[in-house]
Amino acid sequence: MHQTTKRYIQWGIALLGLVLCACDSQGATTSAALTPTGGAVGVQSINSANWGGYVSLPGDLTGARASWTEPTLSGPPDTVAATWVGIGGWGTTYNEGIQVGVREWLKPDGTAEHRIWYETLPASTWTLTDLTVAANDAISASVMLVAGTTDQWQLALHDATSGVSFAQTVTHTSARVYADYIVEDPNASANNGPPYYPLTQFSPITFTGAQACYASGCVAIGGGPALRVTMVRDTTPIAQPGPLLNDTFTVQRGN
Repeated sequence: MHQTTKRYIQWGIALLGLVLCACDSQGATTSAALTPTGGAVGVQSINSANWGGYVSLPGDLTGARASWTEPTLSGPPDTVAATWVGIGGWGTTYNEGIQVGVREWLKPDGTAEHRIWYETLPASTWTLTDLTVAANDAISASVMLVAGTTDQWQLALHDATSGVSFAQTVTHTSARVYADYIVEDPNASANNGPPYYPLTQFSPITFTGAQACYASGCVAIGGGPALRVTMVRDTTPIAQPGPLLNDTFTVQRGN
């Protein structure tokens, strides 16, 4: 299905009586605000205001891919999260990233919507598609450099439960560093920071087959240095990844 890229994409979420949108390239799903907390060699622990998951550090990437089961949502209505894989959006590449995943929204009427989206930065190309998946569906997503090119990327997401598939090739110049496997609380402004949308309560999300890809092939992210990213608000963890076991880890919702 052809998808139309829009400069202004409404999330359709009312916050404090207002309908907010991701109004430019630093909108709904961009980089994390970081505070180093130290860690062992191989995996370093990091706090973030809006990311929870792992980031693989080696460069020269040609892709990133992983699978997960879509979570069930609960708690207050009109809350949101986003689960995705991508490249960039970290450190010096905070405004240079490419991502594909599912936006999870517990709507004001209490029903859940799980909608496929993708984004490239810094150009204003954040797109919420017409395709939806469902809680407990088996999802696989990937961002892959098209062979023989330097700026053509194939974004793909497949729901093995329902058969829904999304694929889009985009033009994007990337530093090809930082492979990301993330549960995010999207920010509700164009300034790449707070305020953030209220984060929905979600069942534990287990990423499997988390691999970083290179010219020589794809490898489990546990085989190299990585960042373990915990989403923290007011010193309280609200989305925390467990141990990285080769290519598998689980992000759990905190308080």
